[in-house]
Amino acid sequence: MSPNEIRLRRTGEWTYEVPLDHGAMEGITVDNWREKGFSNTRLLAAAALICFSSSMEYELDALAPGARYGDLESSVRWRRGKDENGRNVIESMEIDVKVDVPEEYRSEFADVVREHTEHACTIVRSLRRGIQVKVNISED
Repeated sequence: MSPNEIRLRRTGEWTYEVPLDHGAMEGITVDNWREKGFSNTRLLAAAALICFSSSMEYELDALAPGARYGDLESSVRWRRGKDENGRNVIESMEIDVKVDVPEEYRSEFADVVREHTEHACTIVRSLRRGIQVKVNISED
C-alpha cells in the first residue's frame, strides 16, 4: 500500500474500519452509522481544523525553534447547500483560531498569520483549490 493511500473495510452492517497506522494516528471505526448517526461533513471539517491549527504551531516552531503558544483554541463552521441536482454539498467553511502569543514571539506570529491567511495548510489549501476526485467502481 502506498503512503498516500488509506483503505476502508466493511466489517458489518453499516460498519467500517479505516486503519490509519500513521504516527499518532490510530484507525477510525464507524460502527453502525445508519442507526447511530455519523457525519462525514464533521469528519472533513475536523480534518481541516486539525490541519490548520497544527500547521500554525509547526510554522511558529519553524520560525523560532522551541517557540510555543500559550493556549490555542480553534473552531470551524460550515454552510451546507445543494448542488445542481439537489444533493447536499458544503458550500463554505470558516475557521476561527484564538491563540495566546508570548510577547517574545509576536514578530514570528505576524509571519504565521500572513502565511496561514494566504496559504493555510495542505487540507485547507486543497479545499480552496477544489480537489479533483476520480472514482473507480468495479465488481469483485
